[in-house]
Amino acid sequence: MAPCLLGEALAEHVRPVGLCDWGQGLLTEASSAQARDEFAAQAPALLSQIRELLGAEGTISRIPASRLPPVRVMVASTRRFTDRRVVEDVLMDTWHDATQTFGTRARALPIP
Repeated sequence: MAPCLLGEALAEHVRPVGLCDWGQGLLTEASSAQARDEFAAQAPALLSQIRELLGAEGTISRIPASRLPPVRVMVASTRRFTDRRVVEDVLMDTWHDATQTFGTRARALPIP
């Protein structure tokens, strides 16, 4: 987002990533849940500014909620390591930290 539209502080934490719905939706990614929530509060005003800049040719009519970047965690071990409880504890602590940083909308995806 251009700082003149969004403000420099928030523009450092929210970026456009594409369009959806045949160019009618502006997709964004926020670096944290706080930035996502701040951006959501400013989205209606930003949408008005975008429409004004683009004029009649503009197709953007909505800004869906910003997505958060994926959190990737790799747990490595040797075959001799058999303490499953330790791995579960590390993953649970990591999940806790991720939800504190990125909010409860953070997703955990297994890597095959």
